[in-house]
Amino acid sequence: MVLQQECGGYARGEPIRLYGSFTTRATSAPDQVRDGNSKIVSVVRTSTGLYTVTLDKGFPIPEKLVHAEAQLHTTATPTVFASAKYVTGSWSQSARTFQIVTTTSSAVADPDTGDRISFELVGSISSVGTDPA
Repeated sequence: MVLQQECGGYARGEPIRLYGSFTTRATSAPDQVRDGNSKIVSVVRTSTGLYTVTLDKGFPIPEKLVHAEAQLHTTATPTVFASAKYVTGSWSQSARTFQIVTTTSSAVADPDTGDRISFELVGSISSVGTDPA
């Protein structure tokens, strides 16, 4: 996970960006976590097509998310045509976790072994001045 300063230091109210990726293993645990500074504690396949990402406690995290995105990068010859997305409302500041789901056009599904899921979270260290919605 890379913690990127959007402007200046980490003073309250400033935006931060977190991003990383991992490789899927069909029904097994994901591996090859890439995060720049090893700030991802774990990526767990919670159920079919659902992954829970847990972040380390050693750096600032968003109090309020303003943007969250996930993308699926398929293998050279995909057998499962799926997409990945951030699960709306899954961000937990206290647990330092969020979830990503992969789906086909009709249902939640595990992607092919070797597919890579990348993600990006953008938020504010302080919720002051943000949209309360």
